[in-house]
Amino acid sequence: MRLFVLLIAAVLQSACNTGQTVSFKKLQPEVIRPGLTAAQIGRVAPVPNGLRKVWQYRGGQAFDTFRPQLDVRLRTAGNGVAWRGNFKFRIPGANVREIARQIEAVTGRKAPIEGNFALLPVAMSSDRKGRITSFQFLREKVTYAPHDCQNVVGKCKSLWRDGNGQTRHVIVETREEGGRWFATVRLDPARNLGSARAIEQRVYSVDRYGIYKDASIIDLEDGEAPIFMRSLQ
Repeated sequence: MRLFVLLIAAVLQSACNTGQTVSFKKLQPEVIRPGLTAAQIGRVAPVPNGLRKVWQYRGGQAFDTFRPQLDVRLRTAGNGVAWRGNFKFRIPGANVREIARQIEAVTGRKAPIEGNFALLPVAMSSDRKGRITSFQFLREKVTYAPHDCQNVVGKCKSLWRDGNGQTRHVIVETREEGGRWFATVRLDPARNLGSARAIEQRVYSVDRYGIYKDASIIDLEDGEAPIFMRSLQ
């Protein structure tokens, strides 16, 4: 089960934290390639149907072992964009298909094999400015209303809801410097008994479509090393 904890940690930006503050320096902003600035973000390019996006994840020895990637295709759908694809990770060892069967038994989903990589389906949605509105991986689904507050300078309120109906009201405080975005996610004190503790920090950049180019993200609850993702497409 530790494998699946790592996968979910790599993809989901979880909302269960103690609020211990860290410096943005720990997120190594210097390794984030600059992207659109705040002055440019209002003019993001329309997403072409079939656009492919691939991100490579890093974050310690386990990530080096499993080499996780998120590989999705984007298509416009109404006023938003649908993202469909797979979370891809390397299966160490020779008996790939046996491990795939074990994955299927745990997840209840078929795990297609590509070489010595297993693929698990991911479904996401965003608005047309690259801001995520829902994310589903394995049996976990999270929605963000009106969105996840990506690419919004200043303070932005968001409601996070998981598949069990549990909600969390947050305020995302963001600034942009030279094409790099610095965001701190805090509890909304008006909806959390006065608590405004920080629960997550991010440094990221976005491409011409307003979608993550690079990102370094830390969950302030677990105290582990930041998760780093880099766009390969």
